[in-house]
Amino acid sequence: MKKLELLKTLGIAVVLTFSIAEMSAQEGRRKEDHPGKKESFDPNNMAERRTNMMKEELSLNEETTAKVLKINKDFANQGKKLRDEAVKEEEARENKIKAMHEAHEAKIASVLSKEELEKFKAMKKEHKGKMAENRKGRKGKGPREEKF
Repeated sequence: MKKLELLKTLGIAVVLTFSIAEMSAQEGRRKEDHPGKKESFDPNNMAERRTNMMKEELSLNEETTAKVLKINKDFANQGKKLRDEAVKEEEARENKIKAMHEAHEAKIASVLSKEELEKFKAMKKEHKGKMAENRKGRKGKGPREEKF
């Protein structure tokens, strides 16, 4: 009887220990993945992560990867500059962002093969669906229109 109570107590202690460790790990990842400060935004880091993801998902060769990285770095730096400018008129800002996205997508499309472009479109559509799912219940605009 005492052994059974001891085993129960030990079992609960183990479960609590693992639960606390997992919650701590999740909190650490959350802080790393979504830093709350604008100062922590690094356009080159973002461009490299985006390029690596595209290289993996689209099975890009090294030459295409290098071209995509340059395009993504230009895009990320333009975005940082735009955020830093703090454009006052919301409509003007939205138009700049829309034009910037269209130019980025056109440049990406120009370096991808037809097969890579189709995979890219599917990847974007999937990502767009995930983003829309995450936005459910929030105020704001709906999903963006597809450019391709």
